[in-house]
Amino acid sequence: MGMYDEFEFHDGTLRCPDGHAVPNAQTKDLDCTLAHFIVIEGIAFRPAQTYPAPFTIQRDGEKIRAVSTWKQVAELADDLDGPVGFHSHCDECDPVVWEDSRGAGGGGWGRGHVQSCQPYLQWVVEFERGHVKKAALLTATTRAELRARLERVEGRLVLPDDDRVAKQEVARHHKERKERGHR
Repeated sequence: MGMYDEFEFHDGTLRCPDGHAVPNAQTKDLDCTLAHFIVIEGIAFRPAQTYPAPFTIQRDGEKIRAVSTWKQVAELADDLDGPVGFHSHCDECDPVVWEDSRGAGGGGWGRGHVQSCQPYLQWVVEFERGHVKKAALLTATTRAELRARLERVEGRLVLPDDDRVAKQEVARHHKERKERGHR
C-alpha cells in the first residue's frame, strides 16, 4: 500500500497471459507522489493541466447555446529512462470467488458474504526518453494458483466456477467493469 505513481496504457503495452490489454497499472519505482502518466502509441506523457476548449455556438431552431469541451494538455515524459516495474490485475479475466464467513470487513455477522479477486500481474517496461522500448510480463499468478493460495494458505472456502453464487459474482464483476467504461 502507500504511495505510488499511476499509468494509463492506451496502447496495449501491458497484457495478461490470456492476451487481454491491461489499461491501468501502478509503480513504486518512480517518485511515488501519486503522479499520473498516460502511454499512447508507445510514448509516455505526463498530463500538465486540463482547460476548457473555446466555446462554439450551437443553434437548434430558436434555441442557441454555447458549448465547450475539456481538453487535456500532456507533456512528453522524456525523463522516463530505464526499467520501471508495474503491478496490476486483469479486469477482463474472471475473478476467483470465495465465501467469507467473517462477514464484511471481518465483522462476524455470519456466513453468506462473498468476495472475489483477480490474479496478480507484474511487468517491467523499459523506457528510453519516454518511449516504450520493451515490455515483459514477469509474474502472472494463474487462477488455479490463486485458488490454491486462498484455500490452503488463507483457509478460504473458494466456490467452484460453476456455483450459482460464484456465477452471479463474476457477472456482477463484469457488469461493474462495463459501467466503468471498459470494453
